[in-house]
Formats: sequence, structure tokens, C-alpha cells
Amino acid sequence: MKKIHLLVLLLTFLYIPAFSQENPKIDKELLIQKTKNKRVALGNLKRGDFYFKNKIYDEALTYYLKLYQHCTDHSPLNYKIGVSSLYGTNPKNSLKYLLLTNPKTTSDYYYQLGKAYQQKYLYKDAQESFRTYIMSLPFASQKKAASEIRQLTKSCELADKLMRDSVPVYIINMGPGINSYYDDYAAVELKQESKIFFTSRRPDRNMQKVENPSAFKERIFYSNYSIDVSPNEAREHLKLKSVNNISVAGCDNINNTLLYYVGGNKQGQIRKAVFNNGKLKQRRVLRGKVNTKAYQETTFTIDDAGNRYFVSQRRNGNGGKDIWYVKRKGKNSYSRPVNLGSEINSTGNEECVFISPDGKTLYFSSNGHPGMGGFDIFKVEKGENGLWSKPQNMGYPINSGSDDLFYHPTADSMIALFATKRPGGFGGLDVYKIKKDPRIPFVLSGTITDKVTGKLLPGTVTLFNNADNLPVGTAVVDSLAGYYNLAMEDGGDFYIQADAPGYRSVNEPFTTPKKRHAKLEQHFKLEKLLYPYTLSGKVYNQRTGLPLQAEIVFKPLNIDSVIYRVVSNAQTGHYSITFEDKTNLKMEITVPDYFGVSENLMLRSEKVSSGEKNIGMLRSISTYTVTGIIKEENSANFIASLVRIFLPGNENPIHSVNTTKEEGKYEINLDNTGPFLLEITAEGYFFNYKAIQFHPDSTLMTRDFDLKKIKTGARIVIANILFNTGTATLKAESYSELSKLVNLLRENPHVRIEVSGHTDNVGSATINKKLSRSRALSVKNYLVSQGISGDRVDFEGYGFDKPIAPNETSEGRAANRRVEIEVLD
Repeated sequence: MKKIHLLVLLLTFLYIPAFSQENPKIDKELLIQKTKNKRVALGNLKRGDFYFKNKIYDEALTYYLKLYQHCTDHSPLNYKIGVSSLYGTNPKNSLKYLLLTNPKTTSDYYYQLGKAYQQKYLYKDAQESFRTYIMSLPFASQKKAASEIRQLTKSCELADKLMRDSVPVYIINMGPGINSYYDDYAAVELKQESKIFFTSRRPDRNMQKVENPSAFKERIFYSNYSIDVSPNEAREHLKLKSVNNISVAGCDNINNTLLYYVGGNKQGQIRKAVFNNGKLKQRRVLRGKVNTKAYQETTFTIDDAGNRYFVSQRRNGNGGKDIWYVKRKGKNSYSRPVNLGSEINSTGNEECVFISPDGKTLYFSSNGHPGMGGFDIFKVEKGENGLWSKPQNMGYPINSGSDDLFYHPTADSMIALFATKRPGGFGGLDVYKIKKDPRIPFVLSGTITDKVTGKLLPGTVTLFNNADNLPVGTAVVDSLAGYYNLAMEDGGDFYIQADAPGYRSVNEPFTTPKKRHAKLEQHFKLEKLLYPYTLSGKVYNQRTGLPLQAEIVFKPLNIDSVIYRVVSNAQTGHYSITFEDKTNLKMEITVPDYFGVSENLMLRSEKVSSGEKNIGMLRSISTYTVTGIIKEENSANFIASLVRIFLPGNENPIHSVNTTKEEGKYEINLDNTGPFLLEITAEGYFFNYKAIQFHPDSTLMTRDFDLKKIKTGARIVIANILFNTGTATLKAESYSELSKLVNLLRENPHVRIEVSGHTDNVGSATINKKLSRSRALSVKNYLVSQGISGDRVDFEGYGFDKPIAPNETSEGRAANRRVEIEVLD
């Protein structure tokens, strides 16, 4: 009989509670009474119950939600919707339905409710639910459940604390090039190969029916990887194929080696694959006190000295799976495995171990130490005495209410990889990137007072960057509190300046704090001027009237020496400066990419104490303007829309403007010829987009758009949906277009669509129809993986039955190979 890989067992039951969910019976007669179509209702119930029983929760949810439209107050139905959400891809939605459930519906109701509260980070409510659950059990069952409920309660206490003191990191999904609807995990980086290898449970072909993700074998995939570039579409490493499960166990970057696990007929083995300049040099079984017949080792890690750490369920452990250590004694000589002890190994399971190259920091996942729920990531550090510290939870948002596993630092000290199942993913476990946030936010406050009288002054405090003398933050003294407050997102090399009308400005050095969220105070005492003169005004673009941030310096006439300096506000263009005396000065205004302006100020002849001077600036480089009208298709009505400009391949817009119903015109100024992607979105309308590029001899481009209203029967072709030749496998470049469709469906939650696949007329009609249907299903599966309910998306393949262009030309055939969306209702 085949042994099953231990990680398979781990991941098979990762999201299923220790006390398996109950299966209350939904009242068929009640459904029939509340729905118009008996046959459809019973069909939805049959399918929902089938998928629920087989733990295919996302698909069960699809059919239960169809019943919920007609029957919102039936407790067994609400329970099953809540549980399906909780253990599916949208756990945060579970609480709503469980709160609509009668607690008497199932004996595990309060257990599931506590889990749902955890997903919403409502830890006090979760603790109360877990306490209520265990008190509701018979005495014998209480004793059996006590250990887990104690652990859950401790997790809630710790999670509540961790949420209030979050770790400064960004959590970034690695995207559809790596992740799929199925489990993807155990990502490691081979630095010399510039690749990441990871384990996936995805099927080897496009599925025509929904299956439990745990039904598919583990396989290893790889992708080219750079910290600055999104991963390309992952491919299976064919030379490591096996008829059994095969998964990433770790890596050895010193020897450019991938460690992997292969299941066998009698036992599994950890093997190593050595690479040389992108080619697989050798494969062999890993020797040295591992790969025993009695036990199986899973994740495996090696430090630079060759010492080994691995996870195993060997005898004399602390319960479940533990972390073990093997010391390297010589080239091929190792000590006997030693358990790392009860301080690190809990009575639960430890998994996914990684040792830092210097051997001083060990990372691992555990469901036995107090955490935020399920598996959390921990670290321990080795002291000078050779002893390990107590496990330290890595904190929120690295850890979450979901399972968090397979922590693996990369070559960049700012980035690590890990796997987690949390809202916003593609389905199952996804590979994420942890990117450290190096910023040091702080708050600066204080007062500005008269140096002699101590009177509070209405002034301004500005932080300037020493490198370019440009302001990075400004605060005005609050007239009621008498204090200024300046909140900064990051530190830097700054100096600080205080100004008040009629007073001499003060510049002081500024020391950036080293601790995040420090609260600093800096007070200023200003000297009153005897004969001050205040000059103010606005710096703006002479063509558009838009405000500009300008550097303005003042010099004595005929002397090239700056004696005053001020910077206009970037948002308003306003500036103000007070001179000690009415002196004739030369005023020079500079703005990057604009022609400089120079004027003489003859202040000695002024009889007043203040004046105003507004300065219009002309650009020194060409401005390229794209403009147009946004209106409804087949109508003269303007549309309130959002117009955005993107650089190719960039997810963040570089410019955006809004149009209104009263005036549908937009205008965007650009500083080069492109190319750019211009995208238009509007509530209740299909999105539209177009690639644009200016001719070098033209600086004006007009592009009008007619948006198609989202209504029953409306159709639109989704461009740039690409598949591998002859298959239904989506190419990575398709996902940016599909994400627009996802956003459209999220913004219009009541819309149902049909995804249809179409081909040209080359080849067999039967094959083309089958291929087009499979491609439409691939698009639907992607939408569902992004949280769009499956019952909102029908799919069909029409082959070459519905051409939109003649098939006699290559251009026509290309137009007919398309994915089309039709609004059903």
C-alpha cells in the first residue's frame, strides 16, 4: 500500500476543524413552498449537499446561495452557507450567515461561530463563543475538547494583542503567474538560478467539472524571479516528474541544490537536485541520518556549516510532528538526530522549518504555540551560549486567522516568501511575498512663541530635505490649541524651519528618530522684526492655471548671494516670506521642466508693510495632451466616469481625471509620446480602454469613447484574453484584462453574465466547439477564484458558429478567436 506524503495529509485537513462540521438537514418542503420552480430548487439542494459532504465548499456555497435568494430565514441553510464560506475562499463572509442561524441547529454551532469571529478579528466575541461551545458539551466531550478550546482561547488573547501592534511589512500576493485556484505553497528561491520553485496541487489539465482541490497530486513548478519584476507564468519542472506526490522540501543555496520529497510504494524520500547554469546536473537521494524506513521527513533546511534541521514524527517527540537537528561532523559524517526540545516543539504540530545561513535564526510554523489561529509562523534565535530562545510569534499581518506556513527569506534581506490562505487570494493556499516596510513614521509637535513676551504666534513649521532643499512636510499652528502637529510617514536627512508674519525665520537641524511612531516636540522662539515687509502670492502654470511647487530665492541687486529662500506649496502654489527690512532685491523662481523667471523687487520705495506677486510659469519641455468626450453608446448623454493613464505593464495609473454627467470632457497632460494605456470606467457601464501613442510632430490627441450600458443582452468582447496554442490554459498576460472584468462584477454585484468562447473556422467543428467551451470555463474558473460567485457566471463554447468578421483573412480569423461577455440579467 502506498504511503501518503505527510504534507499531503497536512494540507488535506488544513482548513477543516478538529471537530468536523455537522450536516443538518435542509427542509425540502419549506424550499418548495418558497420557490417557484420545485425542480430547480431540489436540484440546487442536491448539488449543494453533495459538494458540502465532499468538502468542496466554494461549489457548495454557489448552490446554497441560489436557495438563499428565496429562503433567507432557514437555520440549516444559513449554517451551511456560513460553514461553506468559512472553509472556502471567502471566510470573512461566514459570520453574517452564522449569526442568522439558530444556535440549536447543530451542537458545534458556537465552535463554528467562534471561528467566524476570528476571521473578522473580533477576538473577544470569539473567546465567548468558544467558552459557550465547550460548556454546551456533555462532560466526557468537554474533557476531549478542552485542550483545543484552551489553545483557541489563548490564540484569541494573543491575536488581539498582535493586532494592536502590527509588524511593519507589506503582504503581497505573488499573482496569477504563480498562484492558481488550487493549493500553491512551499516556495523557495535558488539564488544562482534566479528562480523560485514551489509545490502546487493544481490538475495537469483544465477541469470540466469541479473537484476537491485535495484530489490532485503534488507537483513542483518553477518560475523566473526578480524582486523588481512580476514572476512569469510558472512551468512544471519536467525532469522531476513522478507518478507519486512530489513536493519542495527546501533548498541548499551554497550548493545550488533543490531539496524535494518523492512519495514511494513503501516510503517517501528526500532527494536533492543540483543545478549548474540553469541545467539539472544530478539527482540523488539525500544521505546522512534521514530517509529512515520507519519515519518520513518533510521540510528540510541546511545552514552554511552543513547542519540540518527537518520535520519528522519520530519517536520520543513532544506530540505530533517535531523539529529535529543533525550536526555535521565531517564531509559525509553526521551526528544522530536530536529533538530540539519542548521549548520549541509543542504538543501540536511543527512544520515548514527554515534555518538562516549563519545558523542563528530558525523559522517554523506551529499550531501548538499560541497564535492567531491555525498555523502561525514563529522564530527562535540561538544565543552566545548555544541555547535557543523562546518561540516568538512573527506577528500580524504576517500571521492571520488563516493558516500561515513555509516562511522562506530570499536573497533580498527585505523580502521573504510564505504561503497562506486569506481573503483576496486565488483559492486555496497562495504564495505571498512579505516585504519589510523600512519607513520610520513619527509625529512632530510644538509651539511658536515671541522670544521676548512668550506670546503664542500663528506660524508655520516646515521640514526640508537637506539634499534638494525641498519641503517634505508642513504644519500650521492651530489657532485654538496653540500647537502645530506634523505627522510624517518616514524619516530622512531633514532640517526644520519656523515662520511667522513679522518675525525672523528660524532654521534648526533635525534628528530623525530611530523608533517607529515616536512623538517628538520642538518649540521655537522667534525674534520680532522692527521694519518687516511680507511678500506673498501664487506660482502657477501659465497655460493651465494649475499650482506649482517652486523654489524662490532672493538676492541683493548686483550680488550673487542668496539671503532669503522660500518654496511655494505644491497643492496651492501659495508662498509667503517676511523680509527684515525694505531692501531692493532680485527674485528668481525655478520649477523643474519650466523656464526660469527673474524679477527685481524695488521695496525701498514701498510705503506699505506687505505686497502680493503672482508668477505664471511656462513649460520648457513639450506637453502632450489627450482629450475627448465620454458618453453613452447610441446616446448624446455624457457619463460620469474615471479616466486613467497607465504605462504598459504597470498596475498603478500615472494620471487620472473624472468626468461629469454635465460635462463629459476629460483632458490629461503627459510629458512624453508614450505608449500609454488609456482606461475608462463608469458605474453601470462596461469598461473601455485603448493603447495610445503620440506622433512626434503632434502634441494633441482627441479620443472620444462611447460606453456600453450594462443591461440584459448587452455584449462586449474582452480583448487580450490569450491561451496557449490548442489548449484552454490561460497565458499570464491575460490576467490584467480579466482583473478588469473582476472589478466590473464586484462593482455590479447583481449582474449575471455568460462567458462565451469563439474560434475561427480552421479545423474540425467538433474540436473547435469543445476547445472554445473549455476556454470559456477557464475564464469562469478564474472569476470564481477571485471571489465572484459561480452562479453569476454561465459559460458556453460556440466554436466558429458566430463569427464577427470574415474568416477569409488572417485579420478576420484573429478577430473571431475571442472571448465574449453577455449580460444575462
